[in-house]
Amino acid sequence: MTKEKGNRIKIAFFDVDGLLVDSERMFNRCWVQAAQRLGYPLTPTMALELRSLDSKLAKEKFLSWFHDKEAYPQVRALRKQMMSEELAKEPVLSKPGVNVCLFHKIRCCRGSCIQ
Repeated sequence: MTKEKGNRIKIAFFDVDGLLVDSERMFNRCWVQAAQRLGYPLTPTMALELRSLDSKLAKEKFLSWFHDKEAYPQVRALRKQMMSEELAKEPVLSKPGVNVCLFHKIRCCRGSCIQ
């Protein structure tokens, strides 16, 4: 973030996926539940390893864990469906500080390493 005269913030840069909203817990829970529902023993620790991976790397990770080419696309599809259903019931909350930026009309941009 940069500050100008009077300590007023003029612009903020966010560089982490999941920084603006607290989606990580739901993301991890849905990965684990989807995998287990389809018979793949994905643990919460394994789900954490999927953070910030693009689909190619996540698919390789699933293949190394479960030795099944169909594991990743099947589990991913179910995980996405489960997340959509959860989001329809209850949206994820924004992280602390986000609303301050929005309220004060601070210009923000977000970067991502995801392709």
